[in-house]
Amino acid sequence: MLTYRERTLKISEQTQNELKSLVEIECAAVQGSDESRLALNLVVRCGEHEIFSDRYQAVCGVSECRVKITYENLEIAKNTRLQDGQAPHQIDYLSEISKTEFAGTQTHVEARALASASKGIGAEGRAKWESKSFRKNRTNESVSGIKYRVRALSADLWSLAEVTGGVLEGRIIGDDNICDLAKTDDKLGEIYVDLFVRPDWIVLKELYKIDDGSSVRITNGNKAKIIEILIKKAIGRIGANITLSQSRLIEVVENDEI
Repeated sequence: MLTYRERTLKISEQTQNELKSLVEIECAAVQGSDESRLALNLVVRCGEHEIFSDRYQAVCGVSECRVKITYENLEIAKNTRLQDGQAPHQIDYLSEISKTEFAGTQTHVEARALASASKGIGAEGRAKWESKSFRKNRTNESVSGIKYRVRALSADLWSLAEVTGGVLEGRIIGDDNICDLAKTDDKLGEIYVDLFVRPDWIVLKELYKIDDGSSVRITNGNKAKIIEILIKKAIGRIGANITLSQSRLIEVVENDEI
């Protein structure tokens, strides 16, 4: 069992946001109930970023981003992850027949006319028929449930996604305790909090063509090719993950504690 000297932990935080207008983070670690535990607090804000080239101006947002935590001589304390709720084992849904349609009717008729030899008596008609109707049912299914913008994933990851299919805007995580970190060694290691996106999570909100000093909004055309060029030029590279923000937290050790 580890023992610790009673003292207050002092944590230094350094954060770098590459595209602060698009996404930014603020991170802080405060001492928990004892020296062996840290509460890691996080703020994530999302906005829009303008990208310029010689001929185009684009306004972009993000539909999803992820937060990754790495650490040394620490572990995430049990049951402290933000939005780490149990997913339902089953989803109940209601199935209803909203409308009944008839695709068609097939009728087979047999008729036989018997003529009477008697004078003044007309024909006697006998007929039998079979009618078959084919019915087509239209079924509506509705699924009810709650979707979360923030979800804890495996491998010390958190997913931040706009569930309505739009872009993330505003403060998505607001100085929340994203997790607690428990020390596994007397010496506190470094903590890194990274926020990254993938190219397909960057959403083109508006696109303008610059011509003779004026800009004209483009509402059609091959936007995907244009935005790919603009993103590569603005960010410098396109890879599997693009890290846009990073916080580094380290313990500050006073001279008399060495």
